[in-house]
Amino acid sequence: MTTKWLLAVITTASHLSCLNPVEISSESREILPSVVGVDHIRPASCFASQTCAGGAPQQSHRRVKIQRVNQRVTPRLYLVEDFASPDEIDHIMRVSEPRLTPSHKGTVTGVRYELPIDGDPILERIRERMMSMFPGLKTRHEPTFRVRKYTNKSFHPPHVDYFESDDGSVLVLTIMLYLHSPDHGGETAFPRANGGKGYAFAPTSGNVAAWWSIYGQGDVRGKPGAMDPRTLHEGRPVQKGIKWNATLFVYADPKQAAAVEAASHVHVPV
Repeated sequence: MTTKWLLAVITTASHLSCLNPVEISSESREILPSVVGVDHIRPASCFASQTCAGGAPQQSHRRVKIQRVNQRVTPRLYLVEDFASPDEIDHIMRVSEPRLTPSHKGTVTGVRYELPIDGDPILERIRERMMSMFPGLKTRHEPTFRVRKYTNKSFHPPHVDYFESDDGSVLVLTIMLYLHSPDHGGETAFPRANGGKGYAFAPTSGNVAAWWSIYGQGDVRGKPGAMDPRTLHEGRPVQKGIKWNATLFVYADPKQAAAVEAASHVHVPV
């Protein structure tokens, strides 16, 4: 099924505000996000406004560094500590918990829910903050967070977050918010990163991990915008405790996205 979006962008002297799309789609695929038709795209700068699209009140913020965890060795991986507040995290888990279902019978990838964002000021604010990490990225309106809960021994098998949708846009960027930390295990591991030495994000509650699934501009290892196989990653088995995360899958024109650089800082709630 195809869902057409209508999007209006209003620019004023004081702020940039992006109106909500008319319809909401909850279609999804295993591992990769849903595919919907898109009539318009908008720059990530639309998400930089301190005014939330849903009319949510402004919060007090502080600047937090966006850390490139492998400065000189690709792929491009980023970490932001204390990205979300405890209240925001609790809200996502509370709304998602009763709706979690297995991806398929006998799944080892935990349970999940495609959480609609539009109309929920808290979720809209988190999406806005995520997109402000990558200013200049022209992206379509991503309607959901994929929320997953992993219990003992569950894991996510190795894969690359790269997928071309029917409208020609490509999954180029993944932004994952860790909601609940397991006692042991559950890291998001990139075995081909750092020249084959590997890198793993610890699933620390409140932190965000982000990565491009495409080669960037100036990368001598591949054509800009093409799939970067070095972004192969897996969710390691949870050895003890419970792990939650919420992921935003970002589709865009890969050639345009290849030239986008991350911001140096992001404003997070106090």
